[in-house]
Amino acid sequence: MKMKHNGQRGHVCICLTILLFYALNVHAKIVFDAKQKHMGDKFYHIYAMEDDGSNLRRITPSHHYDISSRWFPDGKRIVFERDWGKGRMNTVDVMNRELFIIDDTGRNEHSFMVNRHRTDKRPDTSPDGRHIVFDSYRTGELDIYTYDLARDKLTALTNNKIEGGFTQAPRWSPDGSRIVYHNGQAIWVMNVNGGKKEQIIPVPASPTVLGYVCWSPSGRYIMYYEVDLKPVAGRIIVHKVSTGMRDVHNLPIPEGKYGQVGGLAWMGDDNTALLSYQEAGGARNIYRYDLNSRRMTKLTNFPQGHAYFPHWVEGTLAVSPLDKVTTRWGYLKQELAQ
Repeated sequence: MKMKHNGQRGHVCICLTILLFYALNVHAKIVFDAKQKHMGDKFYHIYAMEDDGSNLRRITPSHHYDISSRWFPDGKRIVFERDWGKGRMNTVDVMNRELFIIDDTGRNEHSFMVNRHRTDKRPDTSPDGRHIVFDSYRTGELDIYTYDLARDKLTALTNNKIEGGFTQAPRWSPDGSRIVYHNGQAIWVMNVNGGKKEQIIPVPASPTVLGYVCWSPSGRYIMYYEVDLKPVAGRIIVHKVSTGMRDVHNLPIPEGKYGQVGGLAWMGDDNTALLSYQEAGGARNIYRYDLNSRRMTKLTNFPQGHAYFPHWVEGTLAVSPLDKVTTRWGYLKQELAQ
């Protein structure tokens, strides 16, 4: 009986070791675009870090200009936009963009579309990781497309030569059924095949610009950033899709600074956001924002740098084991006591 007891104890100890290993190694990750002037960065690159800002590392090489990074759902790959014009703002180079995929280790970088085009921008991945949605000037108008990675199939979801206007910055809903996008003034949703286009946020009455639209993890809310041009005033809006109810989060704007938020993303649940925030000294850093307490927590510290467009992923392991450590530890203590 003693041997059996010791065997049970050994089995429980092994389980406990494995459990604690998972608890300590389950990391959600943040990816973003940044130029660290104090570190000698000439161009923007893709960076990644843990939820608390630790383990900061550069993903893409120093000689390219890389932006608009988004995680794949598995947390192992990143899709991003390479600006071959290296940020030079003229009519040719603004559209000189191409989409790439890279591992989170910085390896296996490749341009994935056989029919690639150097006007492709602002990618996002489907929840199953099989498709990419993006906007492009392929036809001379800014339209939204999806690309099937396995079948090498491109599908146009909008046709602004006929529909008019322009459409940009598409983001996939968590259930994979809809895509939200905007035109700078109004926000729309559509089915993933381009059908049933519906305007859910109308054009504001005052001179206002909208942007950085994204779904909450539950799909119940859409968050976006709204800037009044006269007078300049910026705020984060959380819009409940079913009722249209708005939760307005006014942010302090440093004097003379226009549009201090440079990207928004949800982080883990419907109560936490990530944002790029322009500080009074001009630097931009990544902050975590608690929507309930309205508390901002600084995650990066670039004294002369600029960090934009954060995006969060749960990672290759579910975060849920962390929530179960207390319960499992109580059970294991009881087993050890027998």
